[in-house]
Amino acid sequence: MSYLVDTTTLATLRSDKPWINDPLHFKSTIISPSAIVKMLSHCQSGVEKGIRQGGKPIEVMGLVQGRPDTENPGRIIITDVFPLPIEGFETRVIADDQNVVNYMIALGDSLENSRVEKFCGWYHSHPFDVSAISNCFFSSTDLSTQLSWQRSEDPHGNPWVGFVIDPQRTVHQGSPEIKAFRAFPPEYERPIKDMVPDGTVITTEKSRLENWGSCWSRYYSLDVEYFMSDLAQSVIKSVTENLFWMKNFTENEQGANNKALFEAINENVGKVDTSGKGGNDPENNNASETKKDKRENPNSEHFNNALKPVDDNNSDQTKKNITEIIKQMMFGSLRCDCNEKHD
Repeated sequence: MSYLVDTTTLATLRSDKPWINDPLHFKSTIISPSAIVKMLSHCQSGVEKGIRQGGKPIEVMGLVQGRPDTENPGRIIITDVFPLPIEGFETRVIADDQNVVNYMIALGDSLENSRVEKFCGWYHSHPFDVSAISNCFFSSTDLSTQLSWQRSEDPHGNPWVGFVIDPQRTVHQGSPEIKAFRAFPPEYERPIKDMVPDGTVITTEKSRLENWGSCWSRYYSLDVEYFMSDLAQSVIKSVTENLFWMKNFTENEQGANNKALFEAINENVGKVDTSGKGGNDPENNNASETKKDKRENPNSEHFNNALKPVDDNNSDQTKKNITEIIKQMMFGSLRCDCNEKHD
């Protein structure tokens, strides 16, 4: 996927606004790596700040920048995010402070002159305790905020999407816990009874409330995917497959392969006959001669097989030592005085 976009096609799509007459027009969102990292970092900072102050984790909020996908009109592309100076608690975080509104306007004006993308959504955190159920859902306040933005932006060719992030669960499971939502117009009714935002049917009200909140019938979820530009994918593939510099510069395992080394040596050393017995026994003359030949000929197959793991280990260890020196020169306190003048 590329960051490049045909501006003429995009302008036509914004003008046609196919999402206006179809409440379920958008099926997915796709987020750039930098955008998801910034979102997760911002949400986690709210958790740490709240706990550091001796209280509960703090909800945070930000805006997302992107555009509808011209190649897949049912998808919204998110290229960047911008944290806002807003904090809240429980399920309430609102951008209603005049200073925040002015900040958003100034930020939007500054980006409009340099980027094709526009603000096309918002994100906020639900930093509640980790449980068996995800905390990514729309509260009544969230739904009201999302619907207000959609009414304001959708008619002007700028479809709006809302993201909810569960930072506590993200840390617990080691992968992003994030969901994307859009609100239904007030007059819209889903054709299937008891269908919840992810498209499944839950027949018990208690389960619906636990999973999706009290407004479970008034919004729906979009699939969340991630992407890198074609250039970024090409660079990373080249680096990881051809140079392996990330692996070399992050590992520091002195003797990590000792066990495998000893096993390889022991496997082959038993095949090398180093016994001196039977030298005067006529029945063993041929065997003794063979042993003598092997001792005098270090190029025998078994002898070389026994030494090979040692040679390989020495080569690997030399590479690791060189890598460690380079790491210290680049990132540590060791300096190379190659440019110093010597007498």
